[in-house]
Amino acid sequence: MKDGEHKVRRLWSRLRPTIVIGVLVAVPTFAATGAYAWLFLRSVIRNPTLEHLIALLFLWQTQTGAAFAIAAALIGAAVVLDQTATTRGLEEMRRARRATALRAVLPLVLTELTDYAACCAAINARLLAQLSSSAITDPDLEFPALPAKMADRLTDLIEASELNHARPLIVLSKRVQIHHARMRDTRRRATSKDGSILVRANVVHRVIDSAEIYARCDKLFLYARGGAVGPAAAITPNDVKRALRLIITGLPDAEELNNEIDRFALNGENEMPWPEI
Repeated sequence: MKDGEHKVRRLWSRLRPTIVIGVLVAVPTFAATGAYAWLFLRSVIRNPTLEHLIALLFLWQTQTGAAFAIAAALIGAAVVLDQTATTRGLEEMRRARRATALRAVLPLVLTELTDYAACCAAINARLLAQLSSSAITDPDLEFPALPAKMADRLTDLIEASELNHARPLIVLSKRVQIHHARMRDTRRRATSKDGSILVRANVVHRVIDSAEIYARCDKLFLYARGGAVGPAAAITPNDVKRALRLIITGLPDAEELNNEIDRFALNGENEMPWPEI
């Protein structure tokens, strides 16, 4: 019985827009037809001649045909609009379901990214602790690779999500790409034999970059696990400082790093506000 009721309700929900539109078109059409029939009879009664009747029939045929043509066009337009709305609703439902499915596996991507960021931060912090002068070289320096298929999985979720929900994911993807490029440059400079040097200030910034990615992932975890209805919250400089304390045990040069975070927050990074929202 419940299945039958469910089918009836589903059928009614699909047919209801078409029925409502049909009624809205049909009522004025029949009302106009009734009024015209009354005027036709009245005219015949006033002048009950064959010539007048033929003239009225010819005029009635022309005008009624035009009226029905207009009504048919309106009904056809209403059906097309209803089908378009139904198709759009189905597409939106499929998009929402896909976004939900991709969002369900987002914690796996975030876990891999936080591990990547923590590993990079630890390596850079170790370099920072070894820097007794303005530069350092390390021929054996290696950084972890980005999580496999991370970009594809984030791209799929961004495509399936609403714009306000996708924005934190877009920024995260962008910052990960920038961070990865800077890590490659750090490795190139540290292992270079052509005289390139690794400057202390750059290492400090790489530690902060790693903490920023960790903080962004931390904010996204609540959203990814369904604990937040709206999009993930933006991070703050205090979130980055907290991430530093979480991913680096016995944080070296904590005051220097915190001061640099405050400087970024005040002056921005590369003439852009930091952290990016």
